[in-house]
Order: sequence, then structure tokens, then C-alpha cells
Amino acid sequence: LLQYTKIAGGKIRLTFENPEPFSSSEDRAVAFGLKGIPVNEAGDQGFFGLAGTNSTDDQVIIPFFATERETFLEYDLTKMVQRLFNPTQKTVGLLSTMPIAGGYVPEFGTTQRWPVVERIMEFFRIMPLPTEIREIPEEVDILMLVHPVGLKPHTMYAIDQYMLQGGKALVFVDPVVEAEAASTRQQGFRPRGSNFNKILEGWGVRMVPGRVAADLDAARRVNVRQGAQIKVADYVAWLSLTESNFDIGDVVTGNMSLLNVASAGVLEPAKDTNIQLTPLVKSGHRAQKIDALKIRNGADVLALFREFKPEDQDLILAARVSGKGVSAFPEGPPPKNLAPGPRAAEAQQKAAHLNDAKKSMTAIIVADVDMLHQRFWLEVNESMGQRVMVPNANNGDFVVNALDYLSGSDALIGLRARGKSTRPFTLVQEIRKEAEQRFSDKEAQLKEKLVGAQNRLNELMSRE
Repeated sequence: LLQYTKIAGGKIRLTFENPEPFSSSEDRAVAFGLKGIPVNEAGDQGFFGLAGTNSTDDQVIIPFFATERETFLEYDLTKMVQRLFNPTQKTVGLLSTMPIAGGYVPEFGTTQRWPVVERIMEFFRIMPLPTEIREIPEEVDILMLVHPVGLKPHTMYAIDQYMLQGGKALVFVDPVVEAEAASTRQQGFRPRGSNFNKILEGWGVRMVPGRVAADLDAARRVNVRQGAQIKVADYVAWLSLTESNFDIGDVVTGNMSLLNVASAGVLEPAKDTNIQLTPLVKSGHRAQKIDALKIRNGADVLALFREFKPEDQDLILAARVSGKGVSAFPEGPPPKNLAPGPRAAEAQQKAAHLNDAKKSMTAIIVADVDMLHQRFWLEVNESMGQRVMVPNANNGDFVVNALDYLSGSDALIGLRARGKSTRPFTLVQEIRKEAEQRFSDKEAQLKEKLVGAQNRLNELMSRE
């Protein structure tokens, strides 16, 4: 803290207080919202937090310095300073077919807000948008789309025209949204794939239909039940991506250390486009595009590992596109999108239609929605009676980094991903995976022989 005040050159004033019981200092600590913990049997409270204010009475606090967030200390302090220095937040228009923002959703019931949204709200103002909308509000600085599936033509048209006017968007699409099946209350619900290529192709990119990116080197180790046994296997459709998978020269991904994705899709450039596409996240070279139905209908983890055949190519999992796109509605707005009323009003709306971009647009496309769900990047711990969220991957950092980039701010990007790092024994893992794949093939052959021998034995016994 003293170092911060030194660097600030007098623009930060720091005071230390010791909130004695029943003192005015303790009253101020409680008024700020700092969390006290009992320090003796008498119930006296001890405080170990930080309250910050600026000249316009904005206030930011760290209720308690939990040891679980020790590695994020520099980030938390810098975030506080940044929020006090720039209290006016950009607005993120959130349009999602998933219950990511919480509240009541008919297909999912009453749900809690996902932690990734709470993380975004630390830096941006969230404006939830209905899935049926005819125009993106002017106050939206960045449009965030999560799992666009089954959107009405007028909603698609509103998104299309917003981007052609120079809009900025962060889009999450997915061939198999596993979190959707886990969240819905409908019996027998199968996870759906996003269908947004009609719009994406006008932006110079598309998601390969019906294909999931599998990667042998980045596969996550999971427990698999086989009969009465529990086996540990590499799930090639669930990936833990590390520095080698990121564009380390890009401000969005340059400091990432770990990103977890599940049944992610594959992005590729669209044909006949002048849009610039920059890959941000890729698979390793030993990757394969597998049929999404193998995941959607219930994945056989061992079979996917056994049948894996690398295609010896990197697969794009996330990319940035920039330039002047074209409309997915070359013939004008959909008929149902036109406002009711005189023909003059309809003609005016048609006249406002953009077929080619008015300004250059920027969008970051991610071919995975499940990465937003807390099960893939967050641990929730109890510390001294408080709920502490501790990231075990940089999924949340990636989302906020992308929004920061799209909003034109990179003040915290360099600090955001410093927390967790993994140091895997890559050579040992390579040897283990090769051995397991050979063993898996041999096991399948022996089982086939065993079944054949058993059938032959039964045949001989039946003759007697």
C-alpha cells in the first residue's frame, strides 16, 4: 500500500486505523461495510480490510483480505484504484438464451446470477436485453451475446444493424452447451447448439456446424465409471488450455495461464470476405474435429480417447474480427420487423437499412459457452464465515479482458491473470498418454477375443 502511494505522487492518501471496540474508528469500519471477525471469547471484532473513496464520494471496499486471494492482491488493489479513478462504467448489453443473469426464466425456473456476471459487474454496468428485441438501445457500448439459438428474425436483424453501425460485440457460440442441459428443468432435455452463422458470416467468420474440437494434449483428466469400477481417463472434448494455446502477443490473451473449455466448437474464416480475423485461442496440433452428436447424446469418454485420430492441425477456438462487414439481410428488414402503421413508416425503416457497414466493427467470437459456468473455472470456499470465490482458471479474466479491450481500456489486463499457474510435467504426460492409448487399444482387442472365446465355449457346451 505504501508503494502505491509513492508511485501515485501524492494523488493517493493512505491512513491506517486500529478499530478499537466501541470506538469511532470501529463505527467507520462497520459503516464502510468492512467485515469483522471475532478475536476473543468476549466477541470483540478484528478488522483486516480496506475502504477507498474519491473526491466525488464514490466508494469501493475490500471487506476482508482473505488468504485464499493472496496471489490476487496486486490485482484487487489496482482494481480498486481504477474504479475510484474512473467511476463512470461502460454499459454491456447482455442478450442470452441461458439464465446467466439470474432471475426467473420459464425453461429454467428461478436461478441465481452466474459468478462470471458478478465479475463483469465489478467493471461494467450490465443491461439485460430480452431475446426478442427490435433495436439495440443507444446506451449499449458493448453487446454480449451468449448462446444465440432460436432467435427471431427481428432480433437477428437488430444485432446485424447494430454491428454495421460500428458496434462492438463479445459473442459466445457453442455446438453443444452442456450447461444448458444441467440448468434446465425439462426432463430428457438434450443440449442444443448455437445457430448464429447467418450473422457471423457477414462478420467474416463461422462456426463449423456439428463439430466439436478435441485435443489429446490439452485433454482434462476425469473420473469415468465403467461397470463397477471408476477409471481416470483423458476426456479429449474437455480441454485445459495453457500458454502455448494463446496468442501471447495479444493484450486479451497475452497473460493468460489456464483456460478451461468444454465441448468447444471450431471457428474458421468465412469465404469471400475482407474482414481481418485474428486467432486468440487455438487447440494444439494433435487435435481432431469430432461429431457433436457424440457429446450431445451422452459422451463415452473412453471410446472418444480410444478412437481419437489427430488431424495434425490447429483449430481456432476464439478469434477477433475487425473491419467492415455486410448485412445478413441483403433484401432489407424481415417483413415482421417492420413497425406497424402507415406505409410511410415502413418505407422510412427500409430506407434506414444498412447493407454494408457504415463504420468498422470489432467482435470477439468464442466457440464455447460452458467456459462461462462456474464449474469450469471457480471454487467457492468458506473462510471465517465468509463466502470466498477463488478462480482455478482464467475464464473470468478472459471475459473481462475481452470487454476491456472492446471498451478501449487495458488498464488491468496485465494483472488479471497473474494468480494461478500450472507447471505440468509435459514429457511425463506425453509418455503416459501414449501408453494409455496403446493399452486402451490392446484392452479392446483382448475383450473382443474374450467374447469370442466365451461364445465358442458356450457353443461347445451346448453340443454336449
